[in-house]
Amino acid sequence: MRRLLLSAAARRDLRSIVVYTREVWGTSQAERYRRMLEDAFERLRSDEHPGCSRPDLGAGRSSLRAGRHVVVFRIDGGVVRIVRVLHVSMVPRRHLGGD
Repeated sequence: MRRLLLSAAARRDLRSIVVYTREVWGTSQAERYRRMLEDAFERLRSDEHPGCSRPDLGAGRSSLRAGRHVVVFRIDGGVVRIVRVLHVSMVPRRHLGGD
């Protein structure tokens, strides 16, 4: 199983998603949504070919849809590097820099 690393931006994204969901939908829904995202991260660690290749987002990048969000990531050998966790309404290239 691959190791999982979240960029500082991805950690901020995750915190913001949970805070927003809690404020709008309540604590129970925020916890359910957080667990769903964490399950998606686990799929990235264990699946042979997770997500879909997204060269339009940068060399070696892929994405995986998780609820109303898109997890942007790279696989470097035995490491999954999560770059961002973006809402589907966001234009990814505006929110992606270097890893």
